[in-house]
Amino acid sequence: KKPDSPENNKPFILKPKQELEDMKPHDVPKTDEVDVAASKDQPTKRKRIFLRPTNEMLQSLNLKPGPNQIKYTVCSRVRGNQSVAGNIYLLPKDCKIVISDIDGTITKSDVLGQLVPMLGKDWSHQGVAGLFNNILGGGYCILYLTARAIGQSGQTRNYLQKLNQKSTTLPPGPVIMSPDRLIPSFKREVIHRKPEIFKIACLKDIKKLFPPGSHPFFAGFGNRETDAISYRAVGIKMERIFLINPKSEIQQLTKKEVLSYDAINSIAKEVFPSIIGAVVNAIEETKESTEELLKETKEVTKELFEGTKEMTKDVINDVKEMTQGALKDAKEAIQDTHQALKEAMNL
Repeated sequence: KKPDSPENNKPFILKPKQELEDMKPHDVPKTDEVDVAASKDQPTKRKRIFLRPTNEMLQSLNLKPGPNQIKYTVCSRVRGNQSVAGNIYLLPKDCKIVISDIDGTITKSDVLGQLVPMLGKDWSHQGVAGLFNNILGGGYCILYLTARAIGQSGQTRNYLQKLNQKSTTLPPGPVIMSPDRLIPSFKREVIHRKPEIFKIACLKDIKKLFPPGSHPFFAGFGNRETDAISYRAVGIKMERIFLINPKSEIQQLTKKEVLSYDAINSIAKEVFPSIIGAVVNAIEETKESTEELLKETKEVTKELFEGTKEMTKDVINDVKEMTQGALKDAKEAIQDTHQALKEAMNL
């Protein structure tokens, strides 16, 4: 089926929930080390090694919260030093991430979404920039995930940065791409239609960066059932997965209602409750509770002080009375002794 065929413009009819959850991709490639197939120029297989920096290496970079620019430089005998720039994002360990596919999700279709912008024309779904900025404003992190080849990184970042809808651009965020070359990535994404092979492996790797038991992925936007499969594989709830078709019609997986980016934006506070607001409210509630506790403690302390004061006064009075009684008894005893001595002397 062609990406923009009338059949694809119909509202989505997804598989039952259990069947969707049971679908799993096969042969997910490892990202640490892969075999590179032999060719005429290279008759034997080679190994392509991927660098995974250790915690110590990352700590030595003194990363700051948010994006940190990095540059990789290699030396070529023919072209000399060649560099490629990128960003390392340092995110809070308790952050919540909203994932967005690019082709067919931000753009209107998979194929034309890559070609039409090259001609200087807009081929994006209206309202996506405004919605994503509101989501970012609520304290979430936007992560752009695409099965495009790493060789298209410059073109992809340039497109995301320059997309402008009513003077609103897309919010910044990590752009994660396939490490494969153009042809294998294009075949997987457009011809074989199995981008989840890369996406699930990638998202699981990202999830491993967070503390065990945490759930960093909050919601996901896509345009295919394979996107839903990828998002479900990393624990995103069905009601937080949104799929869009070329007519800009969006469906929440658990509802039949057809929405749009603008429609979701109008209820963004309900769908994406503000994390920042929740933190502020929690701080205010803690502050009020602390002030109330201090007030109660002060009152109790005052009551204890008054009680202790009364008790001390009563004890002093009792001691005073006992002392006066003892002195009186001692005086009478002395008088009796003096009288006895006087009588004894007369005798």
